[in-house]
Formats: sequence, C-alpha cells, structure tokens
Amino acid sequence: MDQRAVDFVRCLRAAGIRVSLAEAQDAFQAMDSVGVFERAIFMEALRATLVKEHKDWAAFDYFFPLFFDQNTPPMVDMTQELSPEQQQMLQQALQSLLGSNEALQRLLDKLQQGQPFSGEELDQMGQHVGLPNANSFYQQSLYDRRMQREAALDQVRDLIEQLMEALREMGMSDAAREEIREMMEANADALAEQLANYTGLSVAERVAEQEPEPKPDVMDMPFQQLTPEEANLVRDEIRRLAVRLRARAALRQRRASDGQLDPKRTIATT
Repeated sequence: MDQRAVDFVRCLRAAGIRVSLAEAQDAFQAMDSVGVFERAIFMEALRATLVKEHKDWAAFDYFFPLFFDQNTPPMVDMTQELSPEQQQMLQQALQSLLGSNEALQRLLDKLQQGQPFSGEELDQMGQHVGLPNANSFYQQSLYDRRMQREAALDQVRDLIEQLMEALREMGMSDAAREEIREMMEANADALAEQLANYTGLSVAERVAEQEPEPKPDVMDMPFQQLTPEEANLVRDEIRRLAVRLRARAALRQRRASDGQLDPKRTIATT
C-alpha cells in the first residue's frame, strides 16, 4: 500500500474529515484501478470515495496536490536564453552587488541556471527553521516565511531592482533588462512555490503522524469477525435501540387510545 495514500487519509482525518476504514480501503482500490497518472480521473475517484460532504471539498483539493503532484515547478535556464555578452554583463553586475554574500550567491546561481532546490537542501533548511516541530496546520504560513528567509528569497525582489539599475548603468538595453527581470522573477516564484509545497507537505505529514488510527467501524465488519468486546458493544447498542423503539411504540399507542392524532403514523399509513 502506497505510504502517500495512507498519510493522505490520515491528514484528511486530522483536518476534521470523517473517513472510515471501509472508505479508505475503497480509495486504495480506486488508486489501483485508476492509477495516479490520469490525474483528473484519479482525483475524482479519491474525492468520491473519501469525501462525503461538499463543505470538505476545499480541504481535499488543498491537500491532494501536496501528496500526489510533482512539487518542483518548471524553471528557465537563463544561460541558454542570454547572449554571451549579456551573461558577462550580468555576472559583473551581480559580483558588484553581492560581494561575499554566499547565501545570496547560491540563490542567484539557481535563478540563473533554472535549478530547483534539491531534496537534501530542502531537508537541511527545514531542520534549520525547526520544521520537524510543526504540529498544526495553522503553522504552515509561519514556517513558509522562515523557509523563505533561510533560502534568502525574501531579499530577491530588492536585489533584482538593484540589478536592473546596475545593468542600466552598464549600458544594457531596456528590452534585454526586461527579459532578464522576467526570467529571474519567474524562477524566484518557482522556488517560492517549491518551498511552499515542501512546507505544506511536511506540516501535513507531521500533523497526520499525531492523528491516532481510528477504531474499526463495526458497521463495516461482519459480525463473526468482531472481537468479544466489540460484539458486546453491538449488543448493548441493539438493546438501547430496542428500548427506544418500544418506548416510542407505547407512546403512539397511548396517543391513539386518548384520541390524539399522531402525524407521523398518519403519514406513514397513507
């Protein structure tokens, strides 16, 4: 059984969506039948088996891409798009702006080469900001901001503006500067999205780990497979139901003998 699917179901439960064992098993069977490569069909199959109420669709739609989509947005390799002269001017401008700031230099290298963060880099940043200590969905925005600061992404916008001014002073044309701006901003957005996806999935997995496995729903199990304790619980529930039914029947009888109209009984017999 795919651990992603198990964690996904546990995450839905932690978010307050009621998912029984039988529904989870149906979802796993749907995964085997449909496969994860037909994304739209796969998503609809899971939603149909796991979500009973329309109000829970938003939570399902939020968590689904975290667990089942590729969390690395596409990026542009600027070294393949710029001329040698433009690349040289860009490097000179960056050297004058960055100085010995190694963190920003590593980030700018990724922006220029269109390289996403590696799994190892993401894990290392997560450790530095305390992501393993997350225990609530409400903390995601907090850790997302911490991750962006750790990656120096919070400084990128100002740096791009400074870079544009430096390139202008070096004589680069308006069109070339605008092209560089668009590519760098697009790559920065992609890295920010990658961080957000990683943070969201990490928080969801940690919250799901805290969610205890639900007790089996005896309504979904054959009576002969129940433990003695579960069988006794079922018998007790049946006794309580029988008492309520007898009390309701006695009340209707008294009303009938007193000449009082019982609307429910009247409707049921018409």
